[in-house]
Amino acid sequence: MKGNIFLLNSNSTVERLSVLYKDSGFVSYSDAYYSDFKIINGAGITAINSAITVKNCIIMPDPYIFENAKFGKAIQVWNLYGSQDISPAIENNLILNADTGIYLFSQAFGGAILGEIRNNTLDLNRYGIVIRMHKEKPLIRDNEIINSINAVHITYEDGTLLQERLNNIVNNTFSGNTDDIWCDELGE
Repeated sequence: MKGNIFLLNSNSTVERLSVLYKDSGFVSYSDAYYSDFKIINGAGITAINSAITVKNCIIMPDPYIFENAKFGKAIQVWNLYGSQDISPAIENNLILNADTGIYLFSQAFGGAILGEIRNNTLDLNRYGIVIRMHKEKPLIRDNEIINSINAVHITYEDGTLLQERLNNIVNNTFSGNTDDIWCDELGE
């Protein structure tokens, strides 16, 4: 499939697809808290407030548009203000050539992003998995994350949160990365 998948307040499953995504501008989102909130939609799969399942897919930028360039996010999951906890399942996928393979963002006063990221191969992405803010604590296990700047990139450290996140990163294979696990706040 060429294009972008957008899911809102969904428990959908995306399975056995090849997603060759492009830059499609912005997705607008409005609810009781937001009026025309915009999220960049240069992603294969964008999920907002959604406990999605993505499995057995190949996700990468469209090579005919982005020849030899790392672009966008293969999968981005947003849990916004006023939302409940969600537990997405991302498993058995091949994610290639993205700026960010899997991006998780749980906004302040929104629910946590829990769930599981397992048995994926993330290769030749700038960042394999990015855990962006306060309440993203998925189990990250049995993945192969290779040839990236940061295999797992954590932007925020808050007391015991960093150790909880590190405890959830188990049995992964890291190879050819500049850093296997990186935390911005610690600079290591």
